[in-house]
Amino acid sequence: MSQYHFKELKMPQISIIIPCYNVEKYINQTLDGILAQTFRDFEVICINDGSTDKTPDLLRQYADNNKQIKVINQQNSGVSKTRNNAFAHTTGKYIYYMDSDDLIHPQLLEICYDLAEKNEADVLSFGYEEFFDGQQPDFKKINTNEIILNNVDDFVSKITAKGDIRINYNIWSKFYKKDILNDIKFDEDISLAEDVLHTFAVAKKNPKTFVFNLKLYGYRICQKSLSHGGYSVKQ
Repeated sequence: MSQYHFKELKMPQISIIIPCYNVEKYINQTLDGILAQTFRDFEVICINDGSTDKTPDLLRQYADNNKQIKVINQQNSGVSKTRNNAFAHTTGKYIYYMDSDDLIHPQLLEICYDLAEKNEADVLSFGYEEFFDGQQPDFKKINTNEIILNNVDDFVSKITAKGDIRINYNIWSKFYKKDILNDIKFDEDISLAEDVLHTFAVAKKNPKTFVFNLKLYGYRICQKSLSHGGYSVKQ
């Protein structure tokens, strides 16, 4: 009688979701920043949302050279549907969303994973810094022993608060336990400020949330950025 031994597949602790549309100028930097993380147990779900430039080729090259990167191609559907599609392919315990032209601190995953595990957090909210296209964010090495966490009892009040102890509307300044997101979807009818609705949907679940003010995300300001440019009637 033959015996077959199947090696159990180890699921990653963190799934990173990146919608990608015509970002040939930036995607190398973004993915290189992820691959340079001090925490290594992650997968990257890149969804090519019908790009018409070299983005699909660049994504394919990264996926061919790194098994942690998964690429899914789809017809252009917008960022909300793209994120929803990507979420369905995640296998990690935690979810992290980021934009395809931005950068993250080399310790972001390490810091967030350790804090989430230690504090049994559903959501971690942290700071970010803006940088102009052609520049680099000023990321400095962080001594994790100096991190001060503030427990959030009223999620909504901290969204509208001022000062350091506040929760930003965006999703890329947050680190989520996947379970808290399982029945939350992005509204596919909108493509501007879609993360605001998502943040309030998370708030309705009254998640165990911790806020700290470290700037772990670099938000690139591009001249043609959607959120910094003109608005269409539909938007």
